[in-house]
Amino acid sequence: MHVNVWLALRTNAHAAIKTRLLWDEEKDGPYSGPVPNWVGRLFEQVANRADVEKLFRKDRVWLSQGAVWRDWNIWSINVDENTESLQLLGDKLHDLELAYPSMVKVVGAWHWDGRQIGTQWVDGEQLAVVGTPTYPLDARILEFMPDNPDGSRPTVPRDVNITYGQALRRFS
Repeated sequence: MHVNVWLALRTNAHAAIKTRLLWDEEKDGPYSGPVPNWVGRLFEQVANRADVEKLFRKDRVWLSQGAVWRDWNIWSINVDENTESLQLLGDKLHDLELAYPSMVKVVGAWHWDGRQIGTQWVDGEQLAVVGTPTYPLDARILEFMPDNPDGSRPTVPRDVNITYGQALRRFS
């Protein structure tokens, strides 16, 4: 089964993950930064990161209490897993959100079984088309969507980064 997760990372978490992924232990020595190995392994599953990053917009949020902008970047992570390891993936995503509540959030998660449209990842039966999504769409998902071909901002979520043979995502 194939699962696609859109994770949003705040600028500092985004930079820390990129540093972890570029770390060369032979050249730089053992990694001792803030990103645990299990988090690094999760983000290693992102293919062609530089090109995927260009497909999404940054979500820029103004924090008036600190008088600063916070940028959020999307990471589109594809995982091929069996049902047992999907539970482990769900646990790890939950752990990630708990460990970094103001720096990481799941924007959406979809699964494909090869027969149906990409449905939101649902509690319990992973292939279910109905039910409560494990990761409902984040309220700011539209902020990550690229502009429409006419230059206008989208009013509904749409597919970004569809790989060969992948079904379209269902956003409702």
